[in-house]
Amino acid sequence: MKTVIMHFYNEEYMLPWWLMHHREVFDHGILIDYDSTDRSLEIIKEYCPTWQVVKSRNRQFGAVKCDEEIIYYESTIPGWKMCLNVTEYLVGDYSLLNGEPGQVLKVPCYIMVDTQKDAEITHDKSLIKQRPFGIPYDRANPISIERVCRAIHNTTSLSYPTGRHFVDSNCMQLQVLWYGYSPMNQKMLERKLQIQHRIPDSDKAQRLGNEHITDEQGLNKTYNRYLPFVTDLSVELKL
Repeated sequence: MKTVIMHFYNEEYMLPWWLMHHREVFDHGILIDYDSTDRSLEIIKEYCPTWQVVKSRNRQFGAVKCDEEIIYYESTIPGWKMCLNVTEYLVGDYSLLNGEPGQVLKVPCYIMVDTQKDAEITHDKSLIKQRPFGIPYDRANPISIERVCRAIHNTTSLSYPTGRHFVDSNCMQLQVLWYGYSPMNQKMLERKLQIQHRIPDSDKAQRLGNEHITDEQGLNKTYNRYLPFVTDLSVELKL
């Protein structure tokens, strides 16, 4: 049994690609809704009708509270489990997800960056096939490790650092593609800017989720900083 957990708020733009990809990887999904007001719930029913949608017990995206909710759901399910954001895609050698108990695989994240800014992109094709450009995790530059690692595990419960990121990878045969700056268009910019309004002031004071506190100019500045390091990952990772 392999289960993916994801929390979302008004993600109708990214959800079709994410669901299309992960329904081929995971047996089940638990999707935590933060009171979405767009078509997110309809899209989930269309692409993954048997997956479980639950209403979050949190009204805001507080880092610690989000993690606690994820840990709770992970403790209720057997087998392999992983929490991903709607911009994160697990790829690689899925045969590693075998029956040996007690495994914790820390998977490197690759920053995906659009080389066709504002170009047309469709929901009827894989996002990975349409936008395979990103920054290799092990490339010798300071940008390539900014996203660090995610964990997939088959333990009863895993103790996460705040934000659920790990510094060091122990599994290079799996990868997480983080579509933080791809596709780079107005719809993507709007969804990236909405989250900062759901972060509690207490988190902002502690600089938790600080990467979400930005504006369109700031997002474009980061995008332009990443762009020189981008390469086509479709061959390197056999996407």
